[in-house]
Amino acid sequence: MLRFNIKKGDVITLLSLLLLEYKIEGITIRNDNGSQFIANVVRQFLKDKGVNQEFTHVATPEENAYIEALHSNM
Repeated sequence: MLRFNIKKGDVITLLSLLLLEYKIEGITIRNDNGSQFIANVVRQFLKDKGVNQEFTHVATPEENAYIEALHSNM
């Protein structure tokens, strides 16, 4: 799923699909502070699935270097 922007429902859909393939309980997901990641419904979904959320600091793309590198190549 490649899009210019995503919504909270898209995050939940993608994570639900990942749950069908992989065991994600106990992992930590690092994301920025985008509205789709800080949404209460997404945070509760992850909590219910046993997934930890780690947020990067504002205006520090170097804290999420892998995805920023991918974005620069796209």
